[in-house]
Amino acid sequence: MGLVIFCLIFQPTVFAASPKDAMLDSSFALKIEEAAKINSELQLTVLNTIEDSRCPSNVTCVWEGTVSVQVNLIKDNLNLGNHTIRLGENNNENQIFDGYFIKLITVE
Repeated sequence: MGLVIFCLIFQPTVFAASPKDAMLDSSFALKIEEAAKINSELQLTVLNTIEDSRCPSNVTCVWEGTVSVQVNLIKDNLNLGNHTIRLGENNNENQIFDGYFIKLITVE
């Protein structure tokens, strides 16, 4: 399967909106509690931030830290469950879900 890449923006939504349309191998941005429908077959919803140990932007750190977010995946109306996706670690093998590689590329 293709690659799903998304960017997370830390800003909760006021109400649940319809999922955004997105394409495989294209980046897209989601807020917490916001969803994207990828190629009309996979829906990814950002549920919450689990961890944020990143280095503050105005500080020089030895280690840049990590961010972990929990997402829910639905494929063809079948709930694939909640999964954790990380930024800042080399966890590519742990970010493959039902044949989709999902990558968190930035968090604002």
